[in-house]
Amino acid sequence: MADRPSKGKGRAPTPGRGQTISEQLRDAIRVHALSDHELARLSGVGRSNLTRFRNGGSHLSLPSLDKLGLALGLRLVATGRRPAPRRPPAGQGPEAPAPADG
Repeated sequence: MADRPSKGKGRAPTPGRGQTISEQLRDAIRVHALSDHELARLSGVGRSNLTRFRNGGSHLSLPSLDKLGLALGLRLVATGRRPAPRRPPAGQGPEAPAPADG
């Protein structure tokens, strides 16, 4: 399969609007309009891994994410929004049923 530049060249990503970090990274890769071959050469991340990630079929390791971030000149920025609190698993935490009196 030949490397081809991604679509959407010039479209700026919209971080922080409900997108995951992976989605934001895919947007940044699209904006840079590099082929998988070029991005692999610049970042040191395997081309097949990039292709799978770009197509949504694979996750990347943290070291690979670090390499891509450095190659694309990205940095992680806190938006100031706090995520909704996580609920404890069923049967644990304050929602657990009270023990029956003996």
